[in-house]
Amino acid sequence: MITRANLQNRSVPFEARYVSSHDSVYRSIAKGLYPAGGGVIRTSNNMEDNIRKQLRILWTSPGYTPHAFAAHPRLDSSVVESIQTGMIKLNDTAEGRVLLQGLNLNGITHARDEEWNDIRVMNLQSLVDLKPAASQQ
Repeated sequence: MITRANLQNRSVPFEARYVSSHDSVYRSIAKGLYPAGGGVIRTSNNMEDNIRKQLRILWTSPGYTPHAFAAHPRLDSSVVESIQTGMIKLNDTAEGRVLLQGLNLNGITHARDEEWNDIRVMNLQSLVDLKPAASQQ
């Protein structure tokens, strides 16, 4: 989304194609299926050397606030608080750390809505109207 927003906001034409994961993006580029793609440094750094060596980073975005967990407003606040507390405490137990490690997360922290103002200014809502040229499953 960040790459798409940046290209759109700069009026750079592009044709979006979708694959199943960041790893699939890197592999597809290495195979020559696509000329370029978007990913994140963390997943790029985790790729096998033989794939990573075939890629060249063209642009790196500034850092942004990471993904949020959100709750529907109809959900009872006590349920939201219970889930939130449980997620934040995952790093406090060995079992929780294993679960976080499986997601490549160091932990989960409490956040406030205003922490995503850096995301809001990217005009991502305009991307909702963009239809991908094709989708690959």
